[in-house]
Order: sequence, then structure tokens, then C-alpha cells
Amino acid sequence: MFLSIDIMIVELLYQVILNFNMKIKHITEIYVEDYQFATDMEESLIPLLKNYPDKQNRETNVQATMTEWQITHPQIEKLKKYIIYKVKTVFRKFDFNCSVQFECYTPDLKDFWANIYNQGDFTRIHNHIPSHYSFTYFLQSRWYHSPLVFAESGKRIRPKNGRLVIFPSYLNHYVPRHRFKEKRITLSGNMLYKDNSTLEPIIAL
Repeated sequence: MFLSIDIMIVELLYQVILNFNMKIKHITEIYVEDYQFATDMEESLIPLLKNYPDKQNRETNVQATMTEWQITHPQIEKLKKYIIYKVKTVFRKFDFNCSVQFECYTPDLKDFWANIYNQGDFTRIHNHIPSHYSFTYFLQSRWYHSPLVFAESGKRIRPKNGRLVIFPSYLNHYVPRHRFKEKRITLSGNMLYKDNSTLEPIIAL
């Protein structure tokens, strides 16, 4: 099975235009919601993450403290299920062709990690290809902390504890330098669709 024609055209045009060093405005959805169990997340996870050691040695685009690529906790597993539900409902029109909606494909979270920003930390511009969808969850933040910025559209998502942002993985994004002493902590991850008939990941081309 192939990606739907609509999303293939959007991604193809996006890559072609980037090759000519041109800027575009994305016609796509960036979903933002305030998670209803944010307080439970804060109480459970902030004590575990605020002094977490850097496991990636700043060798990624995230120039901040990062955990392992796969972390888990009962509250994280609860959030994962909610994110999968939201992707299946909110991004329905971007889904893959199938005779019955979601019968053929299942969204699968392939990784889930935390980012702990101290004063001076930042994230370089990047995307999450070949994943299909990515997300950021603001675990500990203030409204005046650095936003999540989508490069081509210029859309800026202001931090707020419990704010969940889900977006197509091909969108370039970054985080400006964090200028405050209090920590800015986010959770991030990527999602692939799996074919239920083969259980093999379908890679976005």
C-alpha cells in the first residue's frame, strides 16, 4: 500500500521547494490541546526528570539534556494511548487509503523521550522524517519560556504546562535558546503507521 495521493503531493512539493531554497507556508494541521491529566503528569514525572543525567551527550539536534529514546511510566503510557487516539481522530483526512477507516493501519509510537532545557539550551531546526507524526508535550514550562517554532509557516506554540502539540513529522521546527534559570521540560516522540496485515512499519518516502 502507498501513502494517500494528497499527502504524497504535499510532501513531494515540500521537498522540491526546499531544494531550491525557497520558503513555503504549509497547508496542514498542527493540533494543539491542553491535556486534562496535566497535574497528574507533573506530580509523577517532574521529580524524576528535573535532575536527570544527559543520555545523548548533545549529539542530536536537541542541545539540552535528553533521556534515553525509550522511557516509560504509568502516566506516560496513559498519555501514549491518548496521543494515538488523537492522531486517529484529528488527522483522519491525512490517513492512508483503506476500505474501512483504520482497519488496515495502526498508529504505533516508536519512541518517547524527555528534553530538559537549562539556561542557554536550545534545539536546532530539524524534522522527524521518516516518521509520519510527531508530538511535543510541555511538562514544566512558563508562558514566557521559548516557544516551539515551525520554520516555514512561522507558527509559534507558546509553552503551557499540559499543552500537547501533534504535527506531521516532515515539518521543520526548532526551539530558541532558553534564557531563564527555571527548567523547561518537554516530552517528545514519533509515530509510524503499521500495516496490520504485515506488522511492518510503512516508511514515509
